[in-house]
Amino acid sequence: MLYYFIRNISILGITIFTGASLATLFVSKFCWKYMDKEIKVAYGIHSLDSESESESEPENEEEKFYNDDKEFLKEYYYSFKYKFFEKFKDLKERNLSDDEKLALKSKIFEIDTPKGLVKIYYDFENLEFKYYAKTSLEFWMLQTITQAYALEYDCKEIIVDIDKSIIEVFKKDRENNNKNDNLNSVF
Repeated sequence: MLYYFIRNISILGITIFTGASLATLFVSKFCWKYMDKEIKVAYGIHSLDSESESESEPENEEEKFYNDDKEFLKEYYYSFKYKFFEKFKDLKERNLSDDEKLALKSKIFEIDTPKGLVKIYYDFENLEFKYYAKTSLEFWMLQTITQAYALEYDCKEIIVDIDKSIIEVFKKDRENNNKNDNLNSVF
């Protein structure tokens, strides 16, 4: 009786161990191979191995193509980021009437970006831009797109200069801190 119990427990343990080992091999051999490529593309990682290996020379044509493609994308993103900056800076700001601002809602602007086609318009009631894109967009890319919109429809007034806004907030915060320091001072 004890013999059969030990034998059945041993068979169960060996079966579980063998099944887990085969499952691990299957996942590592077939699934991870494809996940590795997806992770590299999604996060711009050259290799998931150590840094010293990732800095080595590309081993095959695919890695060479990936490295060239990565440099091209970096340049493409950089050139898009500043594509409209100079023209936007030189654009004269004019006061828009409320009717002109309301009319901007019907002016849908399409632009091709590094992340695909983006459609955008200005909603005067909510004082915001609304856009459609198939992927998420970084803030700097939205800023570039709104600059292009302002150039297209001559409406620089509606664009918020984020750099100036941040500086104003820091100045107000500093003034408030100085006032609070003076109020809390015993002298």
